[in-house]
Amino acid sequence: MYRNGQRICFQIESFDYYGMYLNDGALKRPQGLLKLYPDMEKLKKGDILICEYDSGHLQEDGGGEYMTNIVGTYQGYTVGMGAPDSQDIEDHYSQRERVLPYETWGSTGKGFEIHIIDSPEKYPCTNSFQQLCFVVAWEPGTADDNWNLISFVTC
Repeated sequence: MYRNGQRICFQIESFDYYGMYLNDGALKRPQGLLKLYPDMEKLKKGDILICEYDSGHLQEDGGGEYMTNIVGTYQGYTVGMGAPDSQDIEDHYSQRERVLPYETWGSTGKGFEIHIIDSPEKYPCTNSFQQLCFVVAWEPGTADDNWNLISFVTC
């Protein structure tokens, strides 16, 4: 993760309770599933935040409610990343005032670019949708089932 081109520290949280039910009723979970949180207190208006894998090429995969995601294959793995869909969140939750201090500008091909458009301290993050969080996931193999699983857990 980078802020204005400089590496930054971030919090990593295990996210192992999420998965997808298969046709036979079995719960399938990816080998790796993490949430990454930048320190919002260190971000300032005008900052550009990039969260991405070191290599590979991921493509947009649609996303889901309040999330956008990218998925691809790399060295025998299916990998993916999800980021908040700031436009969807703003459209759903805002009445007259902004509810997020950031905008998701889209995919870099390896991750996401986020622009900090207001001072984060003005936004107390009282709701989970207000948190700036990236979901990363990986699963060995490149079959369609692997793609579907990674797409599901990152959106």
